[in-house]
Order: sequence, then C-alpha cells, then structure tokens
Amino acid sequence: MDDAGYHNYNKVEQGDSTSLAYSRIYESDPFEEAEIIIDDLRAVIDLEEKPIFLEGAAKRLCSLGVKCTADDTDIISSEIKQRYKNRIGEDCPRTILNWAKGQRTSVKNRKNNYDLCYALEMDIPETADFFIKHFLSIPFNYKDSTDAIFFYCFMRNRPYSTIKKMLERAETFHSTEDTAVHTTEIAKQICDIYDDEEFMQYLSEHCYNKEQQFQRARNEIINLIHKQNVKKKSELHFQVMGFYYYNNHEHVFPKGNLLPRTFTESLPTDRTFLDITDGKKPETYETLRKALIILLFYDFYSHTDQYDYDFYEEANQRLLDCGFVPLYVKNLFDAVILFCNHSKYPLDTFQSINDLRYQEPEE
Repeated sequence: MDDAGYHNYNKVEQGDSTSLAYSRIYESDPFEEAEIIIDDLRAVIDLEEKPIFLEGAAKRLCSLGVKCTADDTDIISSEIKQRYKNRIGEDCPRTILNWAKGQRTSVKNRKNNYDLCYALEMDIPETADFFIKHFLSIPFNYKDSTDAIFFYCFMRNRPYSTIKKMLERAETFHSTEDTAVHTTEIAKQICDIYDDEEFMQYLSEHCYNKEQQFQRARNEIINLIHKQNVKKKSELHFQVMGFYYYNNHEHVFPKGNLLPRTFTESLPTDRTFLDITDGKKPETYETLRKALIILLFYDFYSHTDQYDYDFYEEANQRLLDCGFVPLYVKNLFDAVILFCNHSKYPLDTFQSINDLRYQEPEE
C-alpha cells in the first residue's frame, strides 16, 4: 500500500454542496464586515442543524441497496441494528441508535465510530470519507491503539472477532517511552505487516496514551504562544481573541446566539493557554485543534500580508502533522475561519465575529 493508503483523509472528494461553499468563499471578492460575513455564512452553508450524519448513513445504505433519505430515520435505525447484529454479532449500542435518530454524533469513544463503519461494510477510503464528512473528525490516528487496530483489520479484511480480541489485548499494553516516532512512520510500518501476531507485537511497542498522542500539537501551541509579544500569558487570550474571558465569573457577559454552536463549543480560554504552557491536564481534541487553528491564524496574519490561500495550505499541513483533520467547510468553526481568512482584514474580522458571542441578539 502506498502513501495514499493512509493519507486518504487528505484526498477525500468534495460533494457538490461542499465545493459550492469553498468556491463561494474563494471565488468572491474579499469580505469586509463581520455581520455581513455571518449572514452570508448562514445563507450559503446553513449546516448548524443539518443532519450530516443521517445524510452520510442514508447515502451509504443506498449504496448497499437500501432506498432511503436522511428523513427516513426508522429505516436507517432498523438497517443499522440489523447490520450491527449480522456483521458484529452484538446488539447495536444506544449511542449509535441515538445517532440514527438524529442526535449529534461524538468522537469521544472512537470504537463506536469504527464499529458503525464496519457494520456498514466500509473499506479504508470509505471510512476516511465518512469520518471527515459525517463525524467531522480525522480517521486513523495511528498512535491510538483502537485506530491502529481498525486500520490494520480493515486493510487485511479481518473478521470482527479478530478486532475484538485485538482490542481486548491492547488494553494490557503500557505506553511507550519513545515518543519521537512520527505518526506517518507508524502507518508505513503497519502497512508492511501481514501477520496478526507481528502486528500486535509492533503495536505493543508503539502504544501511546492520549496525552502522548497530541504532544506535538501542544508543542506547536506552546511555540506559537512564545512567539507572541505579551508581558503576561493571561493577556494572550485578549490579544488573539479580542476580549477577556473571565474564568472566575467576576464579570459576566451576556451570551448571544449570533454564532453557530459548533463555533462556540470548546473554544480555548485564557486558562486553556495557561494550562498548555504549564504542562497541565490534557485538553480535549476539539479544544486543542481550535487553539492551534486560532494561534496559527493570528500568527500568520500578524506577520504577513500574503494571499489568503497561503494560510489555508499552511494550516492544513500543520494540522495533519499534529494528527488533526484539515480545515473543512462543513465544520462551522472551520467555515468561520475560512470566511475570516478571505476577508479584507482577517484579524479584525475574526475578533469582530468573536465579539458577537457576547452581544445580545436583536429582537
């Protein structure tokens, strides 16, 4: 298998609506006012309540010969339950059934996500496509034992019984001390393994806990923080985001609903930056990813006046290097960043949009 086998998440084809959104951003004149950007953002890619998971599930079931749309939740639920039983040999968990009813998906337990892809008979490229477009998450983080096992078993067409045994065995593995191995190097090594026992031996020697998996992201964030000229680390949030966030609630701002929920959720606070630089508790995937994007955006436009597409390319490469999914317009946080990126004054636009979080919506 060549590099495309494990970098396929960077080669996922865009659907018509996604291509339209990207073209609307980059084929238009630079945007000027934050409020206009928000209106245009919602008008062009109104995805906040769009059932992207159900759309993906329905499309996949149609490819398997089941006629349905995203509105046919009963059909989707019934098919998923049946295929989960037939392919995995167990009852479908409530979490996945809730997804089939239209509830928001989660990537906290990645096994659920891979199980669904297995139940729907997806191969590696199809799984990668589904993760990016419908889970809004990067597929196959090879430093995670769960991801590595599903990747290997999907690639070698192993039955689910093998996956289950490998997952149980991997729970006994201890985290490796060697964190210098690059994620893509692990992927290449896995691609060259055909024997199950050899794979498990390799996995036992390259097992990383959650903190280790995203250490490169934290290092990138720390380097970007150190590049900023602030006297106190607590001032960084104001400099980058455009306002102070008070964690002690001594000053409370009214929260408006002018921004998409997926933009406001898991945004980094001043405490986030302090904790990362002080080496404290691991942050969530989403918070780390958003912190990295925001700092990359700020650093890029505080030091350059290059064309906006340069930021898009650079940010995507840095995100991939850190094990994060590239910028994708169906993720509304990413969409806001991309619209700001194409505005006449990117930093001012981002900070103006961010200020909308603390304005009361008009009646």
